[in-house]
Amino acid sequence: MRLEKTFFVLAMTACLMQAPSSADELDDQILFGIRRSDGSLSRFDFTAERLSSVGTIRIDGGDAVTDIDGSAYIPGHRNIIGLWTDPSDSLSKLVYINTETAAASIVGQDLGPGRFTGATSANGPVHGQLTSFQGDEHAVIEHSTGYLLNAGTIMFSFRADDVDRLQGLFSKDSSGYDHGGHVHIYLQDGHVKVRLQSHNHSHYISSSSPIAARTWYHAAFTFGSGGMKLYLNGSLVAQADYNGGLGTSSGGSGNTEPIALGASTVTSGNGSVTPLKDFFTGQIGDVRIEDRAMPAQDIAAAGMSTTGWMVYGVQTVETTEETPVAFAIEDDSVVPAEPFAVKITVLGAALHSGSYHMPVTLKTKINESVHTPFGPFHLAVSGNVNDENNPRHHVFSDTYPAGTRVDIIGRSHRKKKSWYSGSNDLHFRRFITVDGSSTNVSGVIVLRNGSEVPDIDGYANQANVEDFVRDYIDDDTDKIVLDENQVIFLFELGTTNMGSIYADFQDLVVLVTLARDPGDFDEDDDDDGDEGAASRLLKVNHATGGYEQLMTLDRVYDGLATTDGVVFHATMGRELWEINLSEQTETLVGTSSEDQILGLEFTASTLRGFENVANELIALDLSTAGNLITPLVTSLTDLGSIIFMPRDQDPSVKPKSYD
Repeated sequence: MRLEKTFFVLAMTACLMQAPSSADELDDQILFGIRRSDGSLSRFDFTAERLSSVGTIRIDGGDAVTDIDGSAYIPGHRNIIGLWTDPSDSLSKLVYINTETAAASIVGQDLGPGRFTGATSANGPVHGQLTSFQGDEHAVIEHSTGYLLNAGTIMFSFRADDVDRLQGLFSKDSSGYDHGGHVHIYLQDGHVKVRLQSHNHSHYISSSSPIAARTWYHAAFTFGSGGMKLYLNGSLVAQADYNGGLGTSSGGSGNTEPIALGASTVTSGNGSVTPLKDFFTGQIGDVRIEDRAMPAQDIAAAGMSTTGWMVYGVQTVETTEETPVAFAIEDDSVVPAEPFAVKITVLGAALHSGSYHMPVTLKTKINESVHTPFGPFHLAVSGNVNDENNPRHHVFSDTYPAGTRVDIIGRSHRKKKSWYSGSNDLHFRRFITVDGSSTNVSGVIVLRNGSEVPDIDGYANQANVEDFVRDYIDDDTDKIVLDENQVIFLFELGTTNMGSIYADFQDLVVLVTLARDPGDFDEDDDDDGDEGAASRLLKVNHATGGYEQLMTLDRVYDGLATTDGVVFHATMGRELWEINLSEQTETLVGTSSEDQILGLEFTASTLRGFENVANELIALDLSTAGNLITPLVTSLTDLGSIIFMPRDQDPSVKPKSYD
C-alpha cells in the first residue's frame, strides 16, 4: 500500500454531531453506579425516578470488591463488566457483575499490574490497524496478476463520518471500459453500491436499506458464476445475475488498474489512480481479496472476526528504569558484553491470508538452549501470537554470562485446506521460518536507538512498521528511540521475496531488553520515556480477558468514553481530553466548572459524567467541556464508574436470556 500524501499517519478529526441534551434522553435508560469505597452496586430508573440497591459486589461470595473505577456494558448481556485490581497479587482482572444480584466472577487471564481508572465499550474493529481519511487523503495498492480473478471476494470494514455524500471506498477502475473487470465500491445517498464492468457494459447493485453514519460495517462483495452479491455485516443486501469477474470472464483480458482506498478512480487514466474524486471521510480497515466467491456463512464468520463489541480501558502502570547492559548485534543475534538477564516483548504481529489471520509463533534461543515462552513453536494455534493479546512479555529467570548469544526465531503457519476453520493445530502446516541466528538472513530487520524508521507500507492495508513501533519513535527526528539495552526485531514471514509488495516486515515485531538482573525488569515498559506514573489504553476481549495495548498515554485519566473505538474522551480532574487512536494524540478540550469527574459514558450523542464531590450527573459539551444542562441529582454517592443500560434490556424490567 502506498500513501499518496506526505503525512506520518493518515488522520481524521472525528467529531460527534451533538444535539442539545435534555433529561428526556435519559427516559429510556437505567443508570448503574459502583461505589468505590464499599463495592455496592446501585440502580437508578430515570422513568420511575427511583433509586434501588442491587447489592454488594462479591467474587464467589467473598469479601466486597472495592475501588472499581472502570466498568462497561455490552448490549444484550445481563452482566456488566468491571476492571478491578486484585489486592492479593496487585494484578488487574476482568470481572463479570450480575446486575440483579451483584454476584461477580473473574473471567480469563489477568490484565497485568496497574489500576484501571476508566473503561468503556464500543462496537468496532477487532483485528488489525485502521487507516483514517479526511480531505483528499487516500491509499493505493498496486495491481498484482493475482487480482485477475474470474471469481472472488472483496471485503473490508468501514466507518463513514457521513453517508449521504458520494464517496469512494474501494476503487479498481479507470475511465471507460478498457479490457473489462473494472470494479468500484462506493457510498451514495446513504447506500453502499457496487459497479462491476464487463468489456462493454456496467452492472450495478445497491444495498436495500440505508446505513448509518459513524457506525462500523463489514462489507463483502462476491463475483463469479453465482453472480454479483453484496453483504453488509454478514447479511445479503443486494445481488444481480451478471457472472463476470475481474479477469477474462469480463469479456476482455481483465482489470490491471491499481486499487485506491478512500476515493474514486472512475475517471482516472489507465494504469494510474489520478485524477481522483469523491474522497471518503472516515476509517477503513481489514481490506482483503479472496480468490473465491465466499459462501454466506464464511462471510458472516469473517465479519464477526473483524468487528464486534470490545471493552476499552485506561490503566496506570508504575515503571522503573532497568540497569543498561552493553551489547553488540552479530548476524542478527544479540551478544551482550557483560553478564545479563533478558526480557522478550512481542509488540505486535499482523499477517493475513485471504479471509483469515495466519498464526505466527516464535522461540528464543539463548546460546543453544531453546525456550518457547508464548506457547509451542511448532503448533500454530497453541503458540499463536498473531492475536489481540499483544504486547505480551516474558522475563527469563536466569542470569547469563557475557558473550551468550540471544536469538529470536519466527515462523508463520498456513491452512492445509482453505475451508478448514483454523481452530485446531492440525488445520495448519508450517509456512515460512526466519532464524535470526543464521547468516545472510534477509527476512529480519534490526532496529537500535537512533535507527531510521523503515519506510515500508503494510501490504493490503495492514498495519505498517510505524504502527507497531510508534511508541518508540521520536516525533521531532522520526528516528527510533530505545534505551541502550534494547533492540527491536522486525520479521517478514509472508514471503521470501524481499523485493515484492508483500514484504512489509511487520508480520512479527519483537523487543529485546537486557538488564543486570531479572529483578531489574518492570512488568510493563514505559514507552514514552517519562519516569514515574505512565498510562496505557487497552482493548480487552470481554469473553476471554485477552487484551491488546493500543496506545501509551502521557497522562493518568479518571474516566473513559467512546462511541466508535477510535475517538475517546477522558477526564483528568476538571479537564476533558480527547484521545484520538488514529492520530495517537491527546488533546485538551476544555476545563469544566465541576470539581472531580470520575465516571464517563455516552447516552446517544451526549457525554455524561459523575461529579464525585457534589454527587451529580452532568452532561458535557464536547467542544468546550461546559455543562449542557443543569446537573441532575440522583442520590448516588462516591461512584467510581457509571454505566447506562437501555431500559428494555435491563433484566429486572424485561427478563431475557442473557450470557
